[in-house]
Amino acid sequence: AIGIVAHEIVDSFKNKSVSLEDYISCIKIYIFENAPTFMSNRGTELRKHFEEIAMELGYSVLYYKTDTNLHHNCQFRPRTFVIFFKHTEDEPQRPFMFDWEDSRMTVDEFFEKIDNDNLTQNEPVQSSPHNYMVIDFIKYKYGDNWKDYVAGSLMDHCINNNLLDELILFIKNDYVNATEETKEKAIKYIEHIRYKKSIGLNYFGDDVCLCKKRFLSVQFKTIPNMLHPSGERICSCREYLSLMGMPFDFTLYGGKNCLNKIGQNVPVETARFIVEQAIKKLEIWDKPRENDKNFTYQDNTKQKVIY
Repeated sequence: AIGIVAHEIVDSFKNKSVSLEDYISCIKIYIFENAPTFMSNRGTELRKHFEEIAMELGYSVLYYKTDTNLHHNCQFRPRTFVIFFKHTEDEPQRPFMFDWEDSRMTVDEFFEKIDNDNLTQNEPVQSSPHNYMVIDFIKYKYGDNWKDYVAGSLMDHCINNNLLDELILFIKNDYVNATEETKEKAIKYIEHIRYKKSIGLNYFGDDVCLCKKRFLSVQFKTIPNMLHPSGERICSCREYLSLMGMPFDFTLYGGKNCLNKIGQNVPVETARFIVEQAIKKLEIWDKPRENDKNFTYQDNTKQKVIY
């Protein structure tokens, strides 16, 4: 659909049959996607700018905040969509409301749907060396039932349970799958974390996580650090593509250098819901609405209109 519209625009300008302003003014709906803080105080000035543009061109505005976890996904990824509606030629009207959706999935439920057999790009993503040391330490500490004791960041678990000294001794004396130089770097990293915590500061580390209910937002920093639900390996490129809604025959070219591309988009099911809602509203476009206000904030995470 985007390709068809683009060709129409190019042909129109070539034939000089329509100006850009005329073309913009006849489009009934625009959809923009932005960061989750767009509806917070941080987004105030940008919202004002959007609303001024909308009013100038005769559009009303719907802000729709949601989370991919509500759209057949197990990934925590809040997003905000900005939708421009043009109802009449004369003035903007109150925007249509979108439906609510709350179709949650747990990590286990989502991964049961992924069939990795005979698929490309199903090798585990490589993580930082210290993460493999922490994984092996946790297994050493708790045995086969280690997943019953740990959730979230494995490093945070070690910090909160005063296990850093024991972890360092394990790396020094018992860990055999790394060189002495690599082990020294890992210990230096752990000591740095200990120091920051001791002076009351948080740390923004590169640490492996076991996500039991839903995954962290898939992005460049988290891709090498999320364990498969089995707890035995880091997730694969194929699994991250599935988390973003890509079909099984989709191939990401460029290898590990292109992993960041996986997270640089809106997951397919969330985008599909937004577009289907817009299409449904276009199909009932027959009467102007009451012009009581020309923008609305609709929060799907709270299932209510907040303004």
